Amino acid sequence: MNRLFPTSAALLTLLAFAGQSSAQTSYDVVDLGTLAMQSNAAAINNLNQVVGTSVAADFYFSATSFGPGGPVSFGPFVGFRNSVATAITDNGQVFGVGFNLGSLSPVALRFDPTGTVSLGAFTPLAARADGVLVGNAMTTSSGLYYESACIYANGTLTLLASLGGTTSQAFDINSAGRIVGTSTLIAGGGEPKPTLWVNNIPSNLATLGGPRGQAKAINDSGIIVGFSENSAGIARPTRWTIGPTGTVLSRVDLSSPFPTRPGYANDVNAAGTAVGTAAFHAIRWLADGSSVDLNTFRSPLSGWTLEVASALNNQGVIVGTGTLRGFPRAFMLVPVACKADYNRDGILDFFDYLDFVDAFSASTSAADYNLDGIIDFFDYLDFVDAFSTGC
Repeated sequence: MNRLFPTSAALLTLLAFAGQSSAQTSYDVVDLGTLAMQSNAAAINNLNQVVGTSVAADFYFSATSFGPGGPVSFGPFVGFRNSVATAITDNGQVFGVGFNLGSLSPVALRFDPTGTVSLGAFTPLAARADGVLVGNAMTTSSGLYYESACIYANGTLTLLASLGGTTSQAFDINSAGRIVGTSTLIAGGGEPKPTLWVNNIPSNLATLGGPRGQAKAINDSGIIVGFSENSAGIARPTRWTIGPTGTVLSRVDLSSPFPTRPGYANDVNAAGTAVGTAAFHAIRWLADGSSVDLNTFRSPLSGWTLEVASALNNQGVIVGTGTLRGFPRAFMLVPVACKADYNRDGILDFFDYLDFVDAFSASTSAADYNLDGIIDFFDYLDFVDAFSTGC
């Protein structure tokens, strides 16, 4: 088999990296596909099972499971033209909501292999391992409809107390039963405040100085992420750390690669790594507060713009929504120690180069290194560049 070989100077550079450990984290970008048109990945469990939504050929939203065999719809559902999958547990239980456009009566659904089960009139947004759900239910006051944070456990739906207002939302729950979300202070209006419920009693997590905020996710160590406005009224990705009783120990502006633009953190894993969005770019924050635009991990020739990182699991696999050649599409980012570690043996050496060249010479799909759908010399150049710089 003919192989491409680098020049003498490049060969010396390549060999200089032979045998080194590939410790730098990079990502493989995975297109999760779509049923017919746009798609969105909303949640991932620790088994890398992903759920979300895709627009089907009939132009309606369909709750969707994204897997190696491609996206699969959970629908259709009697009585609902649209459905959305919002949460999945580690044992594979999938939850979501069915609704009709223009209706204020969404119904919570559990998508079982044997059929879909209706759980009642609320919208589940997060699921604990034991199937306890938190989300929102529609309530009325003086003839007006409002969202109210709720918890669903053992077949019973319970509204959570607010901070005094008529509007609240619950977005996540950890294993200890602590719930995060938002609540207003004033009946019938007011700005939403980032809120923590401990034993169903709400407390205001407070903001970075502005009027509004939202606590979006909480891990079992008491790290909460979301956003809050600063004194200039700009939404900033925010991390709160709470103590054993729920007291706020710290409140930190996570910043981002776009410091003058609004930013939002959407999820946090056990290690304290958070993901979200800023300036329509998907962002990752490590536990030390450092941030990176996740678009730096994909080739500009790939056709992707990674816009929103929605969720991640404890293995660091990230899911979200971007655009692929201009069309909204669900993506998954799978961590690799080094993308130039082509054979994924944990060592960057000349065997990686040989394996890539074999794939490139045979024009196999694995040689599409820059993920642009075309196997050409740009793939070779991108691989050699990554290899030569040690990933």
